[in-house]
Amino acid sequence: MRVITSILLLILWTIGLSANIPNITSTQDKNSQTSLGFNASVGFSSEDGTDKDTGETTHTDTTTANLSGHSSKGNYQSVTNQTTITGANVNIDTEGNTHLRGALIDGEETTNITTATLTTENITNQADYQSISGGISHTSSTTTTSSGETTSTSSTTPTVGLPQDVDKTATTYTAINENTQITITDQENQTEDTTNISTDTDNASFTMTEINTEVLDIRADISQQVSKDGFKAVGDLAMELAANGDESWEDGGISKTLAHAAMGAVVAGIGNGDAISGAL
Repeated sequence: MRVITSILLLILWTIGLSANIPNITSTQDKNSQTSLGFNASVGFSSEDGTDKDTGETTHTDTTTANLSGHSSKGNYQSVTNQTTITGANVNIDTEGNTHLRGALIDGEETTNITTATLTTENITNQADYQSISGGISHTSSTTTTSSGETTSTSSTTPTVGLPQDVDKTATTYTAINENTQITITDQENQTEDTTNISTDTDNASFTMTEINTEVLDIRADISQQVSKDGFKAVGDLAMELAANGDESWEDGGISKTLAHAAMGAVVAGIGNGDAISGAL
């Protein structure tokens, strides 16, 4: 048994139905959303300690700065309740053009359409969602020993969120009962071949739900947190090794670049993304 989730334009379950309606159309529910946000923070810290090699006391000042952003947009337009004309006997009689747009005409016993001309149109339903997030962190540190020697290090690391891009479509079809009798009274101006109108009334409408953005945003948040922690770990390691004289771990150095590329591949892989693109 077919379940009709429809706005019943006209319905009669008695003897029959007769109407003069030039345009019979289904309408789409529509929804759109956009968001744009930024977050910035700056932190300062100081720490006193002892150099394990020389025994000198040390004082370290550290400054951190973080900037992150997130942008998303989504659109949804879909017929959720198909316009339907049904009854025991359905009779549509119009003097001009009758236009059926994503509509269902289905008489239980007989269906008759008499019109000067007849045109039909299917409706394309669509839902899409895109989001992107990311940021950058910078840490600089200056250590001064009791003898007056000063050492400075710095590190800049990105935070890469998993981009989301989802798109889905469905079609609401115009359909008529397979036993429908169509009478065109103005054949000269009839342009559409009425034999091509769908008679699959059981599958005329597919309800398309909105995209579950909460699930996508959770995936993006997880990848961004992994990215943040991972790149910070790379940055901390790079600062330590660079401070010990390994130039390959300085900004732009080969070791630090390769470590960032590997972390990018890990983040992309979390979201079933392109590991190669993530690395690049």
